[in-house]
Amino acid sequence: MVSNNLAGESGGGIRYSYGQVSLENVVVTHNSSGIDAAGIAFYHAEGTIRNALIADNSGVGKGGGMMFDGCSPTFINVTVVGNWTAGNGGGLNISYMSQPTL
Repeated sequence: MVSNNLAGESGGGIRYSYGQVSLENVVVTHNSSGIDAAGIAFYHAEGTIRNALIADNSGVGKGGGMMFDGCSPTFINVTVVGNWTAGNGGGLNISYMSQPTL
């Protein structure tokens, strides 16, 4: 479980950059960020998230739950619920040629 964290910029719960990651049976909840991606930020990274709950995260910029920037990760059995941001994409923000498989 990744819970109750704060990032001044992006990835309040998890920020993953330039690589490949595999996450299974993870809960990312009640995290916040000062800019983007309160829950999970994928920045030019690939990977798979399986059996996950991304819930009740809050941010100021893009992607209350998750933000994808220049990446195309795969999500299997992932629930995104109750996330919030003052900017774009309360649940998901998909930008810069990202093509996630949901």
